[in-house]
Amino acid sequence: MGVVILFQVRSSRSLVLVCLFFMFSPLGSTAAAETKKLVFSQIMGSLVQKSASDLITLLYSRLGIETSFTIIPAKRALEMSSKGKTDGEIFRIWAVGDRFNTLIRVPTPIMTLSGYAYSNNAGLTANSVADLDKFSRIGIVRGIVWAEKLVQGRHGVVRVNSSKELVLRLANGSVDVVLANNTTLESEQKKQNIKAKFYKGKALNILNVYHYLNRKHQHLVDGVDREIKKLIANNEIEKITGIAYNM
Repeated sequence: MGVVILFQVRSSRSLVLVCLFFMFSPLGSTAAAETKKLVFSQIMGSLVQKSASDLITLLYSRLGIETSFTIIPAKRALEMSSKGKTDGEIFRIWAVGDRFNTLIRVPTPIMTLSGYAYSNNAGLTANSVADLDKFSRIGIVRGIVWAEKLVQGRHGVVRVNSSKELVLRLANGSVDVVLANNTTLESEQKKQNIKAKFYKGKALNILNVYHYLNRKHQHLVDGVDREIKKLIANNEIEKITGIAYNM
């Protein structure tokens, strides 16, 4: 909408008519139209995040926005996205939105993952969080929030930077058990061609995961949420990631 405002300005020689033209438009739609490219944090070595990056790329392409990904360790990824050095996270658990007020959670979950404790000993499995007390060396990927919460206050925690390193540590016996979601660990085991058998008990938790945007892109949240719902309705999430959508 255009608005013309007229001012009369007197000078010593003449009466000057000054015309100022202002263009007004809704802030959200203007900002969305100006968003051409976004860069998201991607957790290094996470195969499930790699497959989800294809989902995010498709989603934003339908909004006319190009995407790319900065692949870094999980803890560093959150530091960068929360400080606005990247534009958000491919996905994280619900608690991340409570912990970082600069990250805006898109309301609809993009997938569900189950977290397990894996061991290389068939006689030692964990079916509950309390069962972790049986293990003196617990491996996790540094910065994976749900795993960090489960080991909080425990001794003997071994933190690594990638799921590849986590799997190798379990295979060579330098940890007794590792915490990981089933998709990531089992895919990484196949990728590294590790023949050792790993054993898991019951799921320690079942996690809905959500896409996050830095708050400077809050104007995009509603549109992104609508696109996620379309992906769900068309069963595209399972087709792209290979992970069944069970909400």
